Amino acid sequence: MNKMEEIKNIVERLMKKTGISQEMIIEKIHDNWSRIAGQKLCSKTEPFKYNEGKLFVYADNSTVKSEFGYIRREIMEKANLAAGSNIIKEVVIRIKG
Repeated sequence: MNKMEEIKNIVERLMKKTGISQEMIIEKIHDNWSRIAGQKLCSKTEPFKYNEGKLFVYADNSTVKSEFGYIRREIMEKANLAAGSNIIKEVVIRIKG
């Protein structure tokens, strides 16, 4: 087992132990989305899935996707704060539709 698999297993066990599920994570992020993405982007983007360290976000169009890409790290940091843990390692942006 490599180091990443070990970390993944530890995080999964911790999530089960503390009762934090992927659904709860995305719900916390969704509830705080205006603070995470900011007023300008929150109406043009939507977090829709969390899976294995990745937060998936819909963008209304390619312009919004590009703009969102510039603040991806900031979004990840704020989303981790909202989730209550540093579990988000990547933000994946997809165009809605």
